[in-house]
Amino acid sequence: VDILIDETYSAGAYTFSKFLDDYGLQADSTLKFVQNGAVWRFDRLINANYGLDWFTGALVEADVVLEDLITVIQPGHSNVHDRTWLRQLSTDE
Repeated sequence: VDILIDETYSAGAYTFSKFLDDYGLQADSTLKFVQNGAVWRFDRLINANYGLDWFTGALVEADVVLEDLITVIQPGHSNVHDRTWLRQLSTDE
């Protein structure tokens, strides 16, 4: 697995350390997605109560979801796009 999109429910801020703890992983894991920092969540756009816009906004903007996925899967792609929903956990964006 090269890229992992984590869908774990969290009622508060969710960090890479929390992800590792929840799954019993270490930062020096041999799993490729951990080594490459390719752990993502769809919680980049949230409200003050940690409500995810993903379940409403992403449904009507499939083209933007696709652009988000392209920037994650092919980071060197020439498309200039600021991700809307996908957040890279390993960098604690």
